Order: sequence, then C-alpha cells, then structure tokens
Amino acid sequence: MSEPHKNSKDRDDRDILYSFWDNLPKASFFDASNSEPYRLMSYTLKEAWSNTNDMVLLEKAIHAQKKAISLSPMQPEPYLDLATLFEQAKRLDEAKVYYEKAASVHPNTLKYKDELALFFERNGEADKAIALWEGLRVFLEKYEPKRMNLVKVYMSLSAMYKRTGNVALFKKYLELVVNFPDDVINHDPPDSPTRKSFADLKKTAREELGMITGIEHPKFKID
Repeated sequence: MSEPHKNSKDRDDRDILYSFWDNLPKASFFDASNSEPYRLMSYTLKEAWSNTNDMVLLEKAIHAQKKAISLSPMQPEPYLDLATLFEQAKRLDEAKVYYEKAASVHPNTLKYKDELALFFERNGEADKAIALWEGLRVFLEKYEPKRMNLVKVYMSLSAMYKRTGNVALFKKYLELVVNFPDDVINHDPPDSPTRKSFADLKKTAREELGMITGIEHPKFKID
C-alpha cells in the first residue's frame, strides 16, 4: 500500500494534529495534568486565530478548551482560559458565564473572583465589581485578616470607589492599606516578591492619600 502524499488536501496537518488531541484518553475528575494538552492546543489555536482571524480556528480553540474543562471540571484554570478567549472574541455573554464558573469552583479564592470583578470593571459594571470585592473583603477580614490578599482587595476597592466618586470610601481603604500591620511579611525573605508587592502597595496608598490631603487641605490659597 502506498503512503499518502505529504501534501494531501483531504486533511491538512492542523486537522491531523487536532484529531490526535481530540482522542486523547479521558483524565480523572480531579486531575489537571491530562487536561493540559487540550489547554495547550487551545492556546496554539487561539494564537493562530489572532494572527489570521480565521473563525474556524477560533471554534477549534473553544472546542479544545471545553474538552480540557470536561477532563478537569474541578480545576478553575480551564474555565478562566475559556472566559478570556470568549472576551477576546467579543463574545461577552459567554465570557461572563465562564468567568463566573471559574470563580465558583473556588469561591473564596482571590484570583478567580478578582478576574470576574475585573471583567465587570472592564465592561462598565462597577457595582458588580465592587460587590464581589466587598464580599471577598468580609471573608478575608474574618478568616485571613493578616494576609496579602486582604491588602490587594483593599486596594481594588479604593480604586473602584475613586472611579465611582466615593471619596470617603476611597480614603477609608487607602488608610487601611497604609495602616496594615507589617507582620504580614515577617516570614518572607528580604528579596521576596511578596515583600516588594506589599511595600509598593503601601507606597501607592500613601501617595494617593497625600494627593487627597493636598486637595482637601491646601497649604496655600491663591487669590
């Protein structure tokens, strides 16, 4: 039997590769490792779609990411990947569904609620973003009162209240950042990213407060 010609038009290299990924064995319910090939495939197809605007590639990227979700439904990352893909494709209703699903897998994890809140912020739904961050604040103040995540939530809330014109709450959350106890980073090495992030957030909060103070209590009056 003769080998098929390398340039056969029946199925190009992309379709052969895609078929291979699509028939990989199913992973266990909690195992993220076996969903990784599909996530990689989806990423590759997404990049190809971005470069060519070929909608067939977009649909294949979506299909591959959904396959990854089916293999690891208790892992939030594939949901998040699909949400960002839908958002990039301007399919915002579908993006919202998967941002929400990513957040629901680990409902008290900052990263996924944060991504959902940022999605709302980007798309003009400030009230929903604030509600999410306020919910996280309540949870973190109760269960993780001395963690960096709480500082980040305070900063997100201050930014949103600044954006919506609520000066009192803008100041409140900046002050909470400035006065946050330094022992949050006591166990981190001197050159750790956590220490740098903590210092940067405090510095930004002080600068923002300084600007507000300067506006509310100017040193000089110009007649």
